[in-house]
Amino acid sequence: MMPRWTRALAAAAVALTGAGCAVLMYSPKDVKIKEEIVQARRFEENGDFKGAIAAYEQTLKENPAHPWLEETLFSLGRLHASSANPDKDFNRSLFNFLRLGKEFPKSRLTAGIRVWMDLIAELAELETKNAEWTADAAVKARKIKEYEALIQTQKAAIEALQQQLAKMKEIDIQSETKAKIKK
Repeated sequence: MMPRWTRALAAAAVALTGAGCAVLMYSPKDVKIKEEIVQARRFEENGDFKGAIAAYEQTLKENPAHPWLEETLFSLGRLHASSANPDKDFNRSLFNFLRLGKEFPKSRLTAGIRVWMDLIAELAELETKNAEWTADAAVKARKIKEYEALIQTQKAAIEALQQQLAKMKEIDIQSETKAKIKK
């Protein structure tokens, strides 16, 4: 027979092992979701932002409440705002970050959300300024072309006037010469 403390220790080990297994075991649906998330991460690692976003959004559509929802929303927010993403969309990024903050107010990702939202606000402001500067530069470039065309027109007019002046001088010289000859 086992001593009493050995039986208690064995019972505790079985209980802890059983509890640990329960925490680590996922349903087949959760395993499929996790595989989809891993695939989305692979797309992102390969620079395929559209593929990554589509994979995360499909996972959300099919499973609106899954164990990795926080990370999924954060990843979507981050991907939509990434400077490396040629199709970045700050509004969709903010939507995902705001949803994450609303649904998970005590999330460990809250600090990250704040940083990203501040960066998005700064980037949006810079993009607005860039658009204004680009439009201003385009207006100035048009004006420069207009002034260059005007300068060319004025140069042509000056050249024509100089030619006329040269002809008039020639006529004056000829007139003076004829007048001297008649005297």
